[in-house]
Amino acid sequence: MNNVFLDIRGRALKVLITEGEVVKYTKVFESFSLYDAECAKTFRQISDESKVRPDAAHLILPSEEVTVKVFTLQKMDVADAEKIISRRIKETGKNEPPVFHLTPWGSAEKDQAYIVTIFNPESIKKHVKALSGHGLKVKTVSTSLLTLLKAYEKREDVSQTCALVDIESDSLEITVVSPSQALRHERIPLEPIDIEKEVKAGLDGERIRKRKLYGMIDALYSFILKYREEYADTPIDKVLLCGAGALEGLDGTVSEGINIKASVWNTFRGTVSDGPLFTALHGLSFGLSDGTDLDLMARDSSGRGPLRISKVAAIAAVCLSLAVFASICLITEVNYKRLKERRDALVREDQMLSTGAESTHYLKQVAQLKGLSESGIMFYALFRHLSNNLPEEVSLEGISFRREGDVQLIDLKFVSMYDIGVGSKRSFTQVMNSINALKYLRVRGGPTFSVSGEGKDKVVHFLVSCGVSPYEKAE
Repeated sequence: MNNVFLDIRGRALKVLITEGEVVKYTKVFESFSLYDAECAKTFRQISDESKVRPDAAHLILPSEEVTVKVFTLQKMDVADAEKIISRRIKETGKNEPPVFHLTPWGSAEKDQAYIVTIFNPESIKKHVKALSGHGLKVKTVSTSLLTLLKAYEKREDVSQTCALVDIESDSLEITVVSPSQALRHERIPLEPIDIEKEVKAGLDGERIRKRKLYGMIDALYSFILKYREEYADTPIDKVLLCGAGALEGLDGTVSEGINIKASVWNTFRGTVSDGPLFTALHGLSFGLSDGTDLDLMARDSSGRGPLRISKVAAIAAVCLSLAVFASICLITEVNYKRLKERRDALVREDQMLSTGAESTHYLKQVAQLKGLSESGIMFYALFRHLSNNLPEEVSLEGISFRREGDVQLIDLKFVSMYDIGVGSKRSFTQVMNSINALKYLRVRGGPTFSVSGEGKDKVVHFLVSCGVSPYEKAE
C-alpha cells in the first residue's frame, strides 16, 4: 500500500511517500500554502517525480492550530480521566465545549501522564476537503508532538531524560520526556529574519546563519532555565535535534552553549540522507504501521456544553480581579526593592574605591588600560557601542585582553539577573547582534554560560571570545 505523509507546518510542505515500510520519495517545498493557486502545480510535481499513486494521505496539522497540554493524574480509567481533563479545560474560561484527543504517555508507579491535544474539528474538515480536491484521500490527521513521541519510542535507548527539539523556520517545539512520563511541552516562536533586508545591510550568508543560530540557542536556553526551576530533580541528559530549520553544526554549538549533550536525530538510520527533516512524518508512519491511535479524526472527546454564568461565577470573577490587582502591586514593590538594593551596592562600591588599598588597585587597572591603548584597538569605540546597544537588563561584567602569537584576542563577560523574563526578551541574541555589528570583532569561541549566587542575588554570566583587528586594519 502506498501512503503519502504531509507536514504543512512552518509555511512549508514536507512530503514522505512509502510503499509498505520502504521510503520511495522525500522532498521539502518552501513557501507553501494549501490554499494558494500554486498548490495544484506542487502536487503535480510530486506525482511526476515520485511516479507513485498514493492509496491514502496522512496529515500533520500546523502547530498554531492545536493547543497541547500535559496533565498528570492518579491512575484511573481513561473515561474518568477524560471527564476530569474536560472540566479543567473548561475552567480556563472557554465557553465552547472543548474537543480534544487524549493520549496516555509513560507510566509512573502511582500517576499517569496524559498528553491532551485541543483542536478545532472545522479546521480539520477544511484541510481534508482541500486535499481531496487534489485527489488525496486523507485517512489520518495528527500533530507533530504525537508523531515525534512515536518516533522516540522506536529509539533503542529511552533510559535518559531527553529534550526533543523540532526546529521549524518560524518556531521551536520542545518536549521533555523521562523514561516514565512526558514532563513539559512548549512551542516557542522564533524572531523572523528578513534575509533580503539583511543582505542589503551588508551581512553575508555566514553572519545571517549565525543570527539564526543565536536565536535558536537563546530560545532553547530560556526554555531550559524555566524547566530547571520546575523540575530541578529531573535534569535533561540529552537534546535530540530535528526539523526543517536545523542548521549544519547546530548540535556542537548547542552542546557548548547549554552544556548538555546534543545530537542530530535521524530515525531513518542513514537510509535517507536528510532524514532529520522528516522525523515527525516518520513517526506518523510508525504509528500507522503498528496501529497506534494518533488520529484526531478517529478519537475525540467533547464536554457536555457551554458553562452557565451564575452568581457564584460572578463573585469568583470579582475575587480573581482583586487577586490580580494585589499581585501587580506586590510585583511592583519587589522590583522597587531590587532596584534600590542595586543602587545601594553601587554607592558602597564607589565608597570602597576611595580607600587607599582600593585606590592602588584602581591605579593599577588604569595603567593596564593605558598599555592596551598602545595596541591600536578601539576600546573607546567598543565601550561606547556596548553602552548604547546592550539591553538594560545586561551589564558588561569584565573584559580581558591577550595574545596568541600575532592574533589579538579579547574576552567579553556579561551578567544579568537570573530571571525567567530575561530569556523571553531575547537578551542574549541582542548581545550577540551588538558584537557581530562591529567590523573589528570576530567571534571565535563561546558563548559559555554559568550561574552564581542564590535567591534574589542569583545571576547568569556568559562569556564571548573575539578576535580583534587594530584600528587601521578595521578601517
